[in-house]
Amino acid sequence: MAPRSQTTEADAEKLISLLRRQVGIYTHLEKLSGRQRDLIAAEDQQQLLTLLAERQKLVDELGTLNQGLVPLQEYWRANRETVAPSLRTEADQLVGRAGEILQRILGADEQDARILSARKAQTAKQVTALAQSRQAFDAYGAGERTHQRQLVRTDESA
Repeated sequence: MAPRSQTTEADAEKLISLLRRQVGIYTHLEKLSGRQRDLIAAEDQQQLLTLLAERQKLVDELGTLNQGLVPLQEYWRANRETVAPSLRTEADQLVGRAGEILQRILGADEQDARILSARKAQTAKQVTALAQSRQAFDAYGAGERTHQRQLVRTDESA
């Protein structure tokens, strides 16, 4: 059986490997977030849907990765002080970096949601205005048709 310190170092290295992967995925998501903003501005729905599908794959990958992180996080809390200082520092930096990137992604997504919500509200107003215009046109047309029928009946009775 390996001494506990070797097990601790191996667990720490596994944790750091997963954290690096997590930061890599967050970095990729952040790049896609920037592209998302451009596609929203360009109103390119087809490319936006493709990008959102790509983002979903990364989010799914993060979900799987996070499942692997849970037991290591418990280990980390219990054994952090027994790990070499260089590994502790790297793990702390990776956790901090992941948190920063995640906050930027969430902020950008929140802004994008506001833009899309405003665009949706504007579209709803336009649809309502169009429907009202159509109702007015139909009402006017109905009045004209009634007037024309009355003229025809008047002409017939003459």
